[in-house]
Amino acid sequence: MREDAGYQLVITSNQPTIATRKRIPFVMTHQRWLLWLIAGFGVMLCALETQAQDLPTIKLKSVKTVKLDGPAYSVAAHPHQPWIAVGLDKSILLTHLDGSKLHTWNWPAGQVRGISFSPDGSTLAAGSYQSVQLLKVNAGTDGNPTLEPLKTLPGHRGYVLDLAWSPDGKRLATACDDEAARVFLVETAQRQFMLIDHGFPVTSVAWSPSGEWLATSAGDETRAFKAGEVFLREATTGEVLHKLTGFERPVLAIQFTPQSDFLICGGLDEKCFVFQTKDGQPLGFYGGHARPVRRIVTATSQTPRLPIAITGSGGRFAGKNETHIWTVDSGDQLALDESHTSQITGVALSPSANRMITVGRDQTAQISDVQGLQAQPGLSVSTLTVPKPNQSPEAKWPPPPAIPCP
Repeated sequence: MREDAGYQLVITSNQPTIATRKRIPFVMTHQRWLLWLIAGFGVMLCALETQAQDLPTIKLKSVKTVKLDGPAYSVAAHPHQPWIAVGLDKSILLTHLDGSKLHTWNWPAGQVRGISFSPDGSTLAAGSYQSVQLLKVNAGTDGNPTLEPLKTLPGHRGYVLDLAWSPDGKRLATACDDEAARVFLVETAQRQFMLIDHGFPVTSVAWSPSGEWLATSAGDETRAFKAGEVFLREATTGEVLHKLTGFERPVLAIQFTPQSDFLICGGLDEKCFVFQTKDGQPLGFYGGHARPVRRIVTATSQTPRLPIAITGSGGRFAGKNETHIWTVDSGDQLALDESHTSQITGVALSPSANRMITVGRDQTAQISDVQGLQAQPGLSVSTLTVPKPNQSPEAKWPPPPAIPCP
């Protein structure tokens, strides 16, 4: 049993004083973690230690620093090739996983804040000021990739902050600071629908790997003390199924776990909130970051097989610009990277999940060796399965304690 696995709440009046854990700052919300003890004039509320589950072993080692021509704003890894796309100011840089620079595509639209490869790797979607560009990914005669403009997705009236492909690659969702999210049909470049139900700039979009759900987040960094929004939606219509709650500040990033059972949300709260997709209920939050959480990637560990989150953070000042790797169902920190000296703006995993790529405002891309994560197989229409609502995976809970709180 881990010595730091529990935390204690003590109530001496009607108002609780909470002593939280420091090393594993994951707060569970389920009531069976709590035991009420009637003692004299007060009530002691104890969250008991539980038996520690076997945790994955994740090893993380920085192997290459790529110096960039300016601050980076986004990054994406090709799903089948050892190529990385980095969004810069007025350009996109393609590099190899070994750090060698392969190709630069100039784009005068502004900062490339959103970037994503299609599931089959044939197309790169990039978002900048009032523009989303679809680019064909070509392999040159020397084997190096190049980018060729294909289509423009119209209608954005501000910076495009994030992009997400549907699992079958037929649709693309965009998040824009004009307070709208949009879904486009890729083949025709026509907008399928526009979502205008947020009250702040839309900061992130995510498609569940199952294809069943679409999630959108919103928040305004200039109004830092206004609570952000996250809506869990039906993917084919955009209808809101659940409005997720608990945030105190703007939400900047969201991502589903590989099995679509959880949605992770991070932002200016400096926390990562975990919600169950089957009912929108909170599982808890990971509080290991000391700066706003700006990017989220998820994966699955090798042994045991658990959902894993990789979260990048950063603020206005030097220090604590970190990438954390942690277990989604329990909040245990598995690895930490502090390579960046300024705000982290992008996180990506290679297709084999043995390389982690992070980019930041310090004008670098950091490439790290990762051990202990499963390769992410590409999804196709024939392999997609959409679970029914009553068949969504249950949250994984440790066994209840067998002894009372002392």
